[in-house]
Amino acid sequence: MHPEYIQDQLERSLINLGVETIDIYYLHNPETQLGIIPPDEFYRRLKAVFAVLEKAADAGKITTYGIATWQGFRVPPTDAKHIDLAKAKSIAQQIAGGKGDRFQFIQLPVNLTMQEAVSTPTQAVDDKILPAITAANQLGINAIASASIAQAKNLMQLPQNIIHGLGENLKTDAVRALQFTRSVPGLSSALVGMKSPNHVAENLALTSIPPLDAADFAQLGVRE
Repeated sequence: MHPEYIQDQLERSLINLGVETIDIYYLHNPETQLGIIPPDEFYRRLKAVFAVLEKAADAGKITTYGIATWQGFRVPPTDAKHIDLAKAKSIAQQIAGGKGDRFQFIQLPVNLTMQEAVSTPTQAVDDKILPAITAANQLGINAIASASIAQAKNLMQLPQNIIHGLGENLKTDAVRALQFTRSVPGLSSALVGMKSPNHVAENLALTSIPPLDAADFAQLGVRE
């Protein structure tokens, strides 16, 4: 997480993609440095990288940027891999000054077997400890789900109450899992990998069915 490295990788990405502007540029798993370097040094490095990304946005090379994590936002403040989302947002705001920062996205795992971002309080915002997605919403940050169907692992033999709650018209556990994730209140989008035409067709069919509303989602009994 060095400014010159990020600048180099951004320029390479623009060339490789053949575009003038990248919509969202993610820092990938920066929490891997936590536990190796102290938190103060981590946030100093984050500030330096955010400065590069704000400058890139000013130049039209990116529109927004974000942090894509596996653990960082889901684990509690006592965990060595914890990233303080409010602090990261404050750093971005300091760099941007009065013009509005471009730190607009986070990405984190959300699925039937990894529900911490929905229900486990891990992020401090205005003297409250909130689940990561709720905290992101309050800070004006879009939350994007990765691993939306848990990589199709641990989805066998879903309980009947979950199958019923997600919709009897859904025919496979993979589609049920995606319906769960796309229905999470406060989530902007759910990413899912598709490597066969059949998977694409199966997942696209879900777009004809609305996500669960907040009340129906709550009936699923999301666990902490």
